[in-house]
Amino acid sequence: AACRADAVTLVATGGTKGGAGRQIAFYDKADGGTCPIQLDGTGTLNISDSLTINELICSGGVITTSLGEYTTRLQTHSLQMQASPLMFKFVAGDGFEPERPFAIFAAKNLSDYSTDHFKGNSLHDLSPDFRIEGDMLLVRFMEQSRSRCRRDRAQRAPAGIASLCT
Repeated sequence: AACRADAVTLVATGGTKGGAGRQIAFYDKADGGTCPIQLDGTGTLNISDSLTINELICSGGVITTSLGEYTTRLQTHSLQMQASPLMFKFVAGDGFEPERPFAIFAAKNLSDYSTDHFKGNSLHDLSPDFRIEGDMLLVRFMEQSRSRCRRDRAQRAPAGIASLCT
C-alpha cells in the first residue's frame, strides 16, 4: 500500500550561508493526501511520481521533477506564493525532447500568477521557457535567445503587430 500524508504540514526550510535546504521526498506512488507542504528558501520537494497535495505554500523553494516519457507533475488545490521565484530542478529522462512542452505543475489558482514567478535550470544548453494554460504550468526548452525573444514578445508586443522574433 502507498504511504499517505494526512493531517500534517510538511515544511522544508532553506539552508544557511548558501547551503542546501531541507528536503521532502515522495517516492513510489506515495500519496500527498490532505497535507499542505511549505517550501522556504532552498527547501526542496522531490517527487519521483506525480503527486497531488492539498496546498503548496512557497517563500522560494525548489521542486525536483523528471521530464521525458515519464514526466512527474505536482498538482495542488491551492498555491500560495509569499515570495518568488519557485525554482524547478529539472532532470532529463528517457524521451526528453527539446521544444516539447511538458506539463509540470497544476493549481486551481495558477492564473493568479505569471510565468515570472517560476524559474528552472537549463538542460542540454537549452533554457526553460514557461507557459501557463488555464490551471497548468508547462515548460519547454529552447535556445536561450529564442526563449528570451518569446517572453519579450508575449509581454510587449501590441495586439496585431508582428514580432521580429522567429
